[in-house]
Amino acid sequence: MVARLLISPESRTASIGMILTFVAYSILYPLNMVVLERPGWIWDFPARNFAMEHMLVVNYVVLGLFFLYGARAPQRFLPLIDFTIVFNILHATMMLIDALGYPHHEAHIRLGGDVPATYLIPVILIVSHPRHFYLPWHRKTRPSESR
Repeated sequence: MVARLLISPESRTASIGMILTFVAYSILYPLNMVVLERPGWIWDFPARNFAMEHMLVVNYVVLGLFFLYGARAPQRFLPLIDFTIVFNILHATMMLIDALGYPHHEAHIRLGGDVPATYLIPVILIVSHPRHFYLPWHRKTRPSESR
């Protein structure tokens, strides 16, 4: 009920996408990487780097908090949404290349690993984008464009 009052109906899909991104970044990423230490989330070649993991987790948690804050007014956070889409596609692609290149890192590519999870974030944000910028079949044409 309270969330309904804070989120306008036309922004509801974008707000839900931003809240899901918050959950992924601020809860699921730290849980899988630091707490559960799942094999598909730990990069240990040539050796495990705890400092790098902690820095990544802090960055993701803060980014997730910005998504939670922005879920109230997604239109005002379009640069954050667009940056995250591009950033995650590039980041996941580099992780995919590394997982294929390093020995014993196949778990990162499997369902439940960090590579598919990192590709999932841009998919969620693209589908729920406030302006449907990335979905041409959802774009609203302006009167001048309909000629």
